[in-house]
Amino acid sequence: MDYGHFHRDRLNLWLHLLAVPLFISGVLLSFGALLTARLSLSLAGLGLAAFSLFVQGRGHTREQIPALPFRGLGDFLWRIFREQFFLFPRFVWSGGWRRQLSGATVTTQPLPGTARQR
Repeated sequence: MDYGHFHRDRLNLWLHLLAVPLFISGVLLSFGALLTARLSLSLAGLGLAAFSLFVQGRGHTREQIPALPFRGLGDFLWRIFREQFFLFPRFVWSGGWRRQLSGATVTTQPLPGTARQR
């Protein structure tokens, strides 16, 4: 299945555009901080990456076609790192993100855990 198949909601597309660079930055910060033995900075990087995944997960709840479930920890790690470092950047650089945004659906439901304003 093509990457855009699971990324059709307008808000989710925007959330990914903001959150994926946060994930990459967090992982690189964490790794770099570990190399210089700065544990607190490394933990901050992991926190940033975790926050990014949380935001993306919330965005995915808006999609009409849900992401495939993970088959375990190995599958989770493989798919997350592959998406964050390769698939999404390629999706953006190839123009797929912009094309998908122009034909994106607008879901009227709020993100889970947020109240709809009337």
